[in-house]
Amino acid sequence: MVLNKERLGGYYRLSAYYLSKAITELLLSLVLPFIFFTIIYWMSGINPSFSVYTQMLAMNFLAVIIAQVMIITNLN
Repeated sequence: MVLNKERLGGYYRLSAYYLSKAITELLLSLVLPFIFFTIIYWMSGINPSFSVYTQMLAMNFLAVIIAQVMIITNLN
């Protein structure tokens, strides 16, 4: 309702809204898993190598992004 009101008022384009929404949600979707994964990884003592940590963190980020895409496009 607010989006339609602001769009009809000419405050900003629809593409600007969706771009800012996507960037904001992506940042939030990556920060929270980063914090959670970092705590769990180092507490569990899987492999204390930093290179293994970064590889597993990258896989975690990919899983989060794929989950976001599946939720958005309803491919469940």
